[in-house]
Amino acid sequence: MVRGVESVHLHQGDGVVVSLSIWRDAGRPAPVLFFVDGDHSRQSVYRELAAIVAAVPAPSVLLHDAFYQSAGAGYNVGPHEAIVQVLGEAPGRFRRFDSGLGLPGMTLLIPA
Repeated sequence: MVRGVESVHLHQGDGVVVSLSIWRDAGRPAPVLFFVDGDHSRQSVYRELAAIVAAVPAPSVLLHDAFYQSAGAGYNVGPHEAIVQVLGEAPGRFRRFDSGLGLPGMTLLIPA
């Protein structure tokens, strides 16, 4: 056993469903940070991010693979598009920080 680490638990299942369940079971603590590392599709990342935003009053969310190349690149545009869509549906609710360092890119959303 590692000093200071009581136990490690493996949680299996749909990432956002399991994460929200753990958050609820913990008494809905705040602040809370969610990490979204989806499959690069707009639909999948949107589903996960929108579920977090709908369920958690003031979440911070770190999203991986969020660097927007271009529509012409045809690669890795889904996460960026999902972030834009969710932010458009929740105007003024979040501050957005992008790593801006190229691929894979990270975006942090924090409560405004």
